[in-house]
Amino acid sequence: MRAVGRGSMEEPVRSVFQRVDAMSQLDTRIRQNKSVRQRGEEETRLDGERKEEERKKRRRVEEAENKWIDPSNIGPSSPYSPSPSPTPSAHEEEKHLCPVCDEDIAPEQAQRFVHASVREQSTLCQSHRDATLLSSGSLLYPSVDFSILTSRLESHHATLTGIIDGTSPSHFRRAFLRDHALGSGTRSTVMALMASAFESHQPGYYGPRGAHEMMALLLGMHVDRLRAAARRSREIGRVGVAGFVQAVLVPEAGVLLIMQDMGVSETRAREVMLQSRRYGELVHPEP
Repeated sequence: MRAVGRGSMEEPVRSVFQRVDAMSQLDTRIRQNKSVRQRGEEETRLDGERKEEERKKRRRVEEAENKWIDPSNIGPSSPYSPSPSPTPSAHEEEKHLCPVCDEDIAPEQAQRFVHASVREQSTLCQSHRDATLLSSGSLLYPSVDFSILTSRLESHHATLTGIIDGTSPSHFRRAFLRDHALGSGTRSTVMALMASAFESHQPGYYGPRGAHEMMALLLGMHVDRLRAAARRSREIGRVGVAGFVQAVLVPEAGVLLIMQDMGVSETRAREVMLQSRRYGELVHPEP
């Protein structure tokens, strides 16, 4: 038997190993390509799902913007749960705003503004605001019985006489004396300053009628004391008894009555008196 040479055996073996290595490398590349392809497919699938979810969300938003949802038709799985939008009322669908104050107004009121001048628009605005005030004011402020005004003022006799004599503290008397000092004591300047504060001196929801009746009653009740005070006080003497009653006694009486009506402090009564002035002008105008 002829001996096989070593070199002749190594060549087939090397060839086999090379083929095995090549197959192994090929298999690795196949697995890598498959893995890359699978990752790409997975990313494509997830990207598609995200885009589809975004499309659904946009569609839900557009549907919500374009129509109102009936709450009775919304189930627990609805995208609108758990806070469905209410069906709008006719008032909400036809909302109108005053061009002057931006408050809600009725359609027929809005129509009046269309061709109105600036002055006419201001008048129309005041008109609808007054209508609202009349409605709300009747709930905020008590009604006034003028038939018992005399007896009510008499019940505050001691306080009012103390204000006339200067022995009782008085917010409006202090303001009166301040105006007199600012006006350098001249009647015309003092009266001008008093006129500028006229609104804050009105007795609130008692209105101009209340101011008129209070002034007449207070003059009648305290005329002698007022004349004596005018002789003693240069400030009262310069504006006269009537001017002093209008600037000091009427608003002080108004505060006392409001405190009694509403059970509030003096400071709060002055606030109410100022806040309710326009309401008083509407419900109790000048007689």
